[in-house]
Amino acid sequence: ASATARRDARAYLSGLEKHLNEAGLGGVSEVADAEPPHTPGGCPWQAWSVAEPLRALVEDVLQLGRSPRA
Repeated sequence: ASATARRDARAYLSGLEKHLNEAGLGGVSEVADAEPPHTPGGCPWQAWSVAEPLRALVEDVLQLGRSPRA
């Protein structure tokens, strides 16, 4: 991923910080309302909802856990 893509991904993922402290402490809710304020719903610790932002941060933004692409 380019430096610009990593910066954009980091900015996008930073929006999850507030959510992690509001709905299901430390978890990412399964769903959220489409309209602001995007009220979370469903399971607060859905496995794939937690896993994908973590994977994106570790692999795509921080580029840990795999060889960088040439």
